Amino acid sequence: MTRFVRGAALAAFALAAAFAAGCAKKAPTSPATQTTVIALDGTDWRVALPLLRQDKLPALAAIRHAGAAGVMRTNPDYRWSPVLWTSIATGKLPEKHGVTSFMAQVPGLPRRIPTPSTERRCRALWNIFSERGRTVGFIGWWVTWPAEPVKGFMVSDHFSVSRFDLGRDFNSDEEDPGLSEKQTYPESLLPRIASLKVSRRDITQADLARFVDLPHDFVYPTDLQKFDKVSEFAIACSVDRTHFGAARKLLAEESPELFGVFFQGIDILQHYTWEFLDPAGAGTNPSSGDRRAWSAAAEKYYAYADGLVGQLVEVGGGERAILVVSDHGFRPGTERYAEKHISGEHRRQAFFLYAGPGVRRGARIDDADAVDIAPTLLAAHGLPVAADMDGVPLVDA
Repeated sequence: MTRFVRGAALAAFALAAAFAAGCAKKAPTSPATQTTVIALDGTDWRVALPLLRQDKLPALAAIRHAGAAGVMRTNPDYRWSPVLWTSIATGKLPEKHGVTSFMAQVPGLPRRIPTPSTERRCRALWNIFSERGRTVGFIGWWVTWPAEPVKGFMVSDHFSVSRFDLGRDFNSDEEDPGLSEKQTYPESLLPRIASLKVSRRDITQADLARFVDLPHDFVYPTDLQKFDKVSEFAIACSVDRTHFGAARKLLAEESPELFGVFFQGIDILQHYTWEFLDPAGAGTNPSSGDRRAWSAAAEKYYAYADGLVGQLVEVGGGERAILVVSDHGFRPGTERYAEKHISGEHRRQAFFLYAGPGVRRGARIDDADAVDIAPTLLAAHGLPVAADMDGVPLVDA
């Protein structure tokens, strides 16, 4: 953990200096706008703000200091992350973009799978940029399999095997044969990044101990079980490490104009540990031993994610704008506790940070909506905003 926080602190210093220099040296001959979009699923200001004030999130603190920040609303029905992230990528509500649930039945497959990209009925940012001859690169974004042709690259949400893809065996990384195709675009990209995949079986007790104060007699499970905190952590951590490895490599090697990467660990940890973050609010009465072990797990994962952000800022360089958003926030919720041990549920208030060339330093954004993200990015890159988008550019930023 110390290594990630220290790395984030160094990146934060470089970030603040680069943004200040970028504002001072902006010239007509400067290169076209470049943006990195970092999707931190489930990030909530009520958890992040105290950590920012305690200097535990240096990279996010630097972005906040250098640019615009605010609470962002998400769709009125904020249950399903794939629906929300599609609204963020399209600027449209579900009735227009067509993604309305987490899972879908696909012809030829024996079971429901996370909603595929073929269900989306409109263009996303990567389509619009590509049509205008602009380069893009997205990694792990929900609803991107099968990977679509773009001017640049796509690493779909099936490159990492999430808990929703498992089907028959929760301990297996193997997918149905049909799901192994078109994981990336171009398909020739897959061999370049295949070694960066982190299996859930690669996550060990030592990894868990970075976030959880394990008792001396703790035994790491040999079989992963759905709705078990340790198992859910192992899968979320493997997904984030996979996405980060691909992001670090491809951002450095390809440097597309618009780059995006998705991380899910904060969301998963909060679902299963909110009762330790807010025991009184959740009302689940966890044992004192569990409280000692898990009370700081989610906050430590925020710090870990901050380290990933800092490293990607450093890889991308100071000329790239940085947009960090979540799809929803969190609240205490025991609707599914008895069945699934979930003590945290989504709320509509999400997270928004934006800094870089052209972004107003110190701007407070009070009326942002998830559907405003795509129009804002289009406007920032000098591209027209479609009249049928439900969102508008955040000109206050």
